[in-house]
Amino acid sequence: RRVAAIARCPVNRIEPLSMVKYEAGQRFDMHHDGDFRPQTVFIYLNDLDPEAEGGETVFPPLGLALKPKKGMAALWSNVTPEGDFDKRMFHEARPVTMGV
Repeated sequence: RRVAAIARCPVNRIEPLSMVKYEAGQRFDMHHDGDFRPQTVFIYLNDLDPEAEGGETVFPPLGLALKPKKGMAALWSNVTPEGDFDKRMFHEARPVTMGV
């Protein structure tokens, strides 16, 4: 319900949660969540080890990198206000040097 409230979307339109845990060297390649998913919400459940590098969620078209921090949430729209595919929302998860 909290995600629905943040996304301003009815609860019945929220997908089941997907959890991802990265081990050292793992990454998620560049992709777009598609126009079938109007918004994406990430909730980071832990911090990275202070000595770890990488692990950021990066949006190259925007020049933006989000470093995971426990309790942080990120919300973005995958479509423009007109409902078109937003090409700026391509993103990837950079590989981490130490597992979580």
